[in-house]
This record gives sequence, C-alpha cells and structure tokens, in this order.
Amino acid sequence: MFGCPAADALGQPLDWFIPERLRSAHARYIQDFGETHVTRRQMGALGSIAAVRTNGEEFPIEASISRVDVAGRTLFTAIVRDITERKRAEEGARKSEERLHLALRHANAGIWEWDLQTNQNTWSEEVWRLYGLEPHRCEPSYEAWLAAVHPHDGERAARRVREAASQGSELSLEYRTSGRTGEVRWLLARGQPIRDASGKPIRYLGVVLDITERKRAQEKLVEAHRRTTAILESISDGFNTFDREWRYTYVNAAGAKMVGKAPEEMLGKNFWGLWPHAADSPFGAAYRRSVAENVPLQVEAFYPEPLNAWFEVRCYPSPEGLALFFNDTTKRKRAEEEIRLLNEDLERRVAERTAELEAANRELESFSYTVSHDLRAPLRTMDGFADALLEDYGPQLPAQARDYLATIRRGAQRMGTLIDDLLAFSQLGRKPLVRQSVNMEALVHGALEEMGPECNGRKIEFLDGALPATQGDPALLKQVWMNLISNAIKYSRHAEQARIEIGSLAEARAKVYFVRDNGAGFDMKYAGKLFGVFQRLHRADEFEGTGIGLATVQRIVQRHGGRVWAEAQPDQGATFYFTLEGQE
Repeated sequence: MFGCPAADALGQPLDWFIPERLRSAHARYIQDFGETHVTRRQMGALGSIAAVRTNGEEFPIEASISRVDVAGRTLFTAIVRDITERKRAEEGARKSEERLHLALRHANAGIWEWDLQTNQNTWSEEVWRLYGLEPHRCEPSYEAWLAAVHPHDGERAARRVREAASQGSELSLEYRTSGRTGEVRWLLARGQPIRDASGKPIRYLGVVLDITERKRAQEKLVEAHRRTTAILESISDGFNTFDREWRYTYVNAAGAKMVGKAPEEMLGKNFWGLWPHAADSPFGAAYRRSVAENVPLQVEAFYPEPLNAWFEVRCYPSPEGLALFFNDTTKRKRAEEEIRLLNEDLERRVAERTAELEAANRELESFSYTVSHDLRAPLRTMDGFADALLEDYGPQLPAQARDYLATIRRGAQRMGTLIDDLLAFSQLGRKPLVRQSVNMEALVHGALEEMGPECNGRKIEFLDGALPATQGDPALLKQVWMNLISNAIKYSRHAEQARIEIGSLAEARAKVYFVRDNGAGFDMKYAGKLFGVFQRLHRADEFEGTGIGLATVQRIVQRHGGRVWAEAQPDQGATFYFTLEGQE
C-alpha cells in the first residue's frame, strides 16, 4: 500500500507515511487519543484522511485505531484501508448523478422516448453520445439501439425490453455498448410506461445513465471479496463472523474442521443454540463483552463437551456483529504441561545433584585438609630424622647406609612436592577468576625473568614473537606460561643448542598462542596422556617432574573457555598451543 518494504519501515516514525501538511495535526490527535479513556475508534470515525507513499504520492485512506496496555507500555494498533478506488467510484457516481440532474433540468441529455403505437423513438443529444452513434447517419429506433448494444448483451437486453413492453411494466436494464470507437461502456436504461385513459401503455419515457465507473468499482469490490475469501480459506486459523442476532454469517474451512462440523451446518445458525455450553464459559463472556463494550478481546480456555479442547480466540467487534479468529491450542497446552513437569523433575534432579556436589566439595575440603596437615607431618618427620642421622652419625655409618638415608630424604621431599602440586591443582577449580585485560608479552617477560636460574649454564636461544593482548586472570595465565616455558627448558636439556620460540598464530577466527622447543619431543600416539595428572611420557631419571604441570595448564585454559593441544615428534621437539575464552 505504501510502496515500502516492511524491513525499511520497521523502527521508522509514522511521519514517513503522513503528508507533511498533516503531521502536526496527527501528533495532536494521537496525544489527545492517548489521554482519553477511549481504547478504540472504529474504521471511518475520522472520516476520509490522507496518507503518502514513499514516492511522494498522496492517497485517501480510512483508519481505525485501538489502544492496548501491555507490560506497562501503551501500544497503538491501526488498521488502514486504501479507499482510492472507492473514492474514484464515488466521484464517478457523483459526476453521473450531476449529469443526470443536468439532463433532467435541461431536458436534452440522456432522455429517451418510445412511442409504442408508432414505434417511433426520440433521443436527446446525450443518448446519441452514449450509444456512440451520429444523428445524421441513422434514425433513432429500436433497431438502432439494439445495434449499439454489445453483442454479448443483445439477446438479453432485447428480451427484457419486449417483456416490459408486453406487460406494460417499468423498465430497468443494465447493458454494455461499444459504439463506433470500440470502447465498452456500461449503461443503465430506466423507463416509465405512460398509459392512456383506459390504462393501456402507449409510450415509455426514460433516461440513460453511464454507470461504467460504478460497475468497475463493483467488479473491484467483488474481486477484493474473492481474494479476501481465498485468503481466509487458506489460513490455518479458524475464522467466523456473526451478525447482531448471533447468527453465523461466515465460517472458513479451518474453523469448521476444528469444531468437527461442515460450514453449511453452521451458516445461519444461532451460536448459542449450536453451542449451549459456551453460554457460561470464558468464551461466551468474552464474546458478549466484546460486542457490548465494542472492544477487541483475547481469551484462552478449555472448552468442555463436545469439543474437549483448548482454544485461543481473538474477538473483533464490528457494526455488523462480531468476527473471531481462533486456534486449537490443545497440543501446545499439553506440550507446556509436559515441559512444566520436565522442569519440575529437572529442578528436583538439579537440587539433588547440587546437594551431592556440595557434599563432595565438603569431602574434598576435608581431604585437602587431611593431605595438607596429616600427610605433611610424617614426611617432615622422616626427612628431619634422616637429616639428623646423617649429621650426627654420618661419619660412623657405612657409605651404603648414608645412600639409603639420602634416598629416604629425596623420597620424602619429592612426596612433599607432589602433595603441594596436587593441592594447588585441586584448588584451581575453586579459585574465582579475576578477569581483566592482560598484556601477554609482559606476562612472558616476567615468567622468563623468574626462570632465569633454570637457564644458568645452558645455551638457550629464546625467540619472542608478537603476542596479542587478551581477557583473563593474569596470575593464572602467568602460571600457564611458566609451566609451558619450564617444560621447554627442561626437555631441551640434551640439545646442543636449545631453541625455544614463543609466539602466536594469526588465525582468522582465533588467537592461538604457542611455545615451541627443539628438545626430546614425544610420540604422538601417547598425546592423549599428556594432560592427565601424574601422566609422564619420560622416565623420572631422564627428566625430573611430578606430572602436574601440563594438567594445571589444561585446567586453567579450560576455565577460560579455551583448549590446549600439542604436536611433536621424538627427538624433533614439541609445540604446545592454547586458545582462550570466546575463541575457536
């Protein structure tokens, strides 16, 4: 109607479709309407108003407006009808009427007379024009008129004229004429019989009107009605209309199917008589209120026997009665009930699982306390007494005994380290993330400074690439870099010239960080064990460690929403990659 795609119009002010000269008046009207208690004004209540298309063309419209309050917001719903064609038809009818009045006033336009006794005809100048004939080419006669009638209407028109003449009745006839130009026009001929003293009709006096515009308007209305009916018959919603006596005036196929009847079983029947159970139902109350208060309403409720189904109904009152759109929502209501029951069951399960997790966390806390306090004390005792024996009695003991004591001390110290690493690992999941912007290059430089002692006496070449900033917990991310770089330093120990590269990959959809070394590497078929707690791919006498470092890296990366993986070959070095939250 407005010549504008819906996507372009959404979100734009209504001024788009209102002529500039009417915008201030429209704004005042909306304000006044919003301040009154009226919620709806019917179609045509504003009279004929104007709208404008996006190409600047103005056209006449009728509109109705409704106000509805939803969730604290006041919304306005307008139904707009383009009445351009109706206006044109009305204008055509007005002009036709003016011509008729003019002809009647001057007695020289659209007037015809037929003498039944002499069969002579008299036509005014307007009649000749309407028939498309010229006075000097033929005489006015029944035959001349019949020749001017469109061939498709000739037989019908002649029969109607003969019937009126034989019966002496009034004549009213619509027919087409094409005239000499070939343009088809619709004419209306009306004639009144004039009788003699005995009552016998002796002549006819009448007028001829051009009703072409009216017929075209009627045809458009018929076509519009056909299209509307086709739309209503194709939709899945039920649609019914009632007159003021609550009789069905229209029932679409979907609506009839929903209630288990044929449309012909309902048309003309009284709604309350056909559905007695509706009288005391929410539906009946909504229908009566909608008509009484002249407001649109919506209601959803269960309809008992004989339908036994849930329906959602939208009521729209009109001067002619009431229109209803409705849907059978039984399946949806059942699905909602199933979802409600599933949610209740899910909430119960979540509560049970939460209780189990809370109990497990309490047990873990207890275990951590036990490990931290009860296991460390015996280890310190073992280490302390072994050290005391070596200090006090070392010279008196055989060399093998001193080796045994040193082995005991190393085992106790290694066990203590394992306990510390395991506790730190278990606490990673409970420690909250402190998210902020992180300078990854600064973190790496800090980690390298702290690990300086590990590089003493080593020939290590460090290659630093660009490391983009990210979001995360700086302390935890620093631990990631420390563990990965420490691994690279450790496992490149046997390389003649150790080379460790730290950088990132410019992936299209991710920030990928990596640490690469030229050390011992590993067989990729064992890569699945890399990030497990206490999982090691090399012997302890080859490379020291507890097997916690890479598990810690994976836990931290996963808490940031990322992932970590590695690529390697035996004696060809290894590369460890990781991404962080929001990255693939």
